[in-house]
Parts: sequence; C-alpha cells; structure tokens
Amino acid sequence: MERRAKENEKAEATRTYEMLGGDRFEILSFYAVPGVIYRGDSAQICYGVSNAKTVRLEPQAAEVWPSQSRCVNVSPKKDTAYTLTAEDGHGNTRTSSLTVQVR
Repeated sequence: MERRAKENEKAEATRTYEMLGGDRFEILSFYAVPGVIYRGDSAQICYGVSNAKTVRLEPQAAEVWPSQSRCVNVSPKKDTAYTLTAEDGHGNTRTSSLTVQVR
C-alpha cells in the first residue's frame, strides 16, 4: 500500500511538472479578464511562461517577470494591443498578443 501511494505521488508530480511546461520553453497562457472594458475601468492581463529567463509586456503596463501564473492591472483609454515576449537566455523568443477593447 505504501509503495502504491509513492507511485501515485510520483505520477501526480510528473503530471504537474508537465502541465507547468516541463522542460519546454513556452508561453503557457496569455489572456485578459475581462477582454472588453468601459472607459475608466481596468482589466487584468494574465500570463504564464515556462523556462523563460526574461519576459516583456508591451506596451509596458507594469513590471513583469518570468512566472507560471501572474496578472497585472491595465487601464487603457482606447482599444490596446498587448504583446508578451518571453526569452529563454539562449536567443530563443516566443510571443503572444491580445487586445483589450474599450467601449
């Protein structure tokens, strides 16, 4: 029974590791909540990266850093396209874009 519990624990750890990107360099998530706001309101831009050395959000709304799950507040005055760029320290980059719409 103890051996089976350890096997289950190891399998769960492996699933979690893979779900969080494993040894792959990638953008795991990049989204806005909500994606449409009214002028004067704010939204959160959330991102997750795996095995990135640096990340950059443009236009810069707040300080960002490599994280598997992080959100920053934005308050655009007009429709704004945001781009997340992740770099792995070996010259490889990944990018993803989204737009927060303002009504």
